[in-house]
Amino acid sequence: MRTVLVPFDLDERHCFPIWHASCLMPCSLTGGFKMRVSLPALVLALGAASGAQAAPIAWGAAQDTTSSAANDIVDGGAVVLAINGHNFADDANGPADATLDGVLFSGESFLGQNFNAAGLLDGNTTGDVDYDALLDNASIVNGGVPANNDSVYTVTGLTNGTDYYVQLWFADERTASAGRVMTYGDNEATESNVDVAGEGANGFGRFAVGTFTAAGSSQDLTLVAKDGAFGRSHITAILVREVPEPGSLALLGLGGLLLARRRRG
Repeated sequence: MRTVLVPFDLDERHCFPIWHASCLMPCSLTGGFKMRVSLPALVLALGAASGAQAAPIAWGAAQDTTSSAANDIVDGGAVVLAINGHNFADDANGPADATLDGVLFSGESFLGQNFNAAGLLDGNTTGDVDYDALLDNASIVNGGVPANNDSVYTVTGLTNGTDYYVQLWFADERTASAGRVMTYGDNEATESNVDVAGEGANGFGRFAVGTFTAAGSSQDLTLVAKDGAFGRSHITAILVREVPEPGSLALLGLGGLLLARRRRG
């Protein structure tokens, strides 16, 4: 049985399919985690609160995280959620909050517990203190006995019909944890998911980007330890931002062209 979690509280680099074009509007968004619930009486209520408003996510292939946050972070419109699994403000792993490519990732225990003591980069460094702080830590679901490796994180406060990017990072470069893979999905009846390995070719883990059109005010993200290989669901960071309208992209391109001409003049 899947763990149910109840909420509490284009550049060419990243081109992904969008389910349909829509008018994008600014919105606010918060997130929450859900705790294990096994009572059958809650199934219908939980389905109405989360899964019923989940939308299919079109995932791009997982990519190796690089040493450049500006290269990795998907470009897009207004940022509506940016969180990382590091809520310890003063420790050897750097600051809790991390500002990367102009995006502030707030350090939070958004799955219930943070893990940062061991250093998930295993001593590797990107050369960027903030990026290291984000990648060296993870948020994990509380409780490992029994295993809690099949979980759901619900993003709330979405605008129905609006297109969004969702970007998820997972890093675990420790030798003792070799081979760990997280499967992230959309909690649909026919689930669309992507495997993200904790080890990347550059020594900083991997990330994946998907797109979805909000089918209500919330969106589920499933977090599953692939093949039940380890005891608790992990995720390093989450970014959700609006997909810009085609007209906005054209204006940005025109603005860049005019600036270049002005500089040449």
